Amino acid sequence: MLRPSTKEVLSQLALTKEGDFTKREAESVCHGEAVLEELERVSKEDNFIYYSDTTGLYHVHNILLQILREEYDCLPPKEKNEILIRYGTWYEQEEEIEEAIIYFYKAKEYERLLEILVKHQSSWQGQEAIRILGELIRTVPDELLL
Repeated sequence: MLRPSTKEVLSQLALTKEGDFTKREAESVCHGEAVLEELERVSKEDNFIYYSDTTGLYHVHNILLQILREEYDCLPPKEKNEILIRYGTWYEQEEEIEEAIIYFYKAKEYERLLEILVKHQSSWQGQEAIRILGELIRTVPDELLL
């Protein structure tokens, strides 16, 4: 059974790629204090999450990751949206532009999304980014597109 503080931290990390994340990513994506202390404690106590000194990554086992994603799905919409925005911001800072586009789109942060699309035009050539651009043209108000 996870402590409420652990569950809160881990549910915010449920959207990480394949359950892997760095300490910097955890600090950027998680809202709250003592995130790293919580992760260090849980990685020592629980076999479903561990930290590798070799790779510098925390890894959440697939079973726990599925549970955490279900927990994320049950969060209030406003909280889910805030987490999506923090992921978008993280990926933009890491210059993983296509990932940033996807998260800002999910969060309906259209203004931020359009800024990224303009600023990083050559970095979003993947099919998902192009699909999102087409969707944006159909859904975003004209005054924002201008």
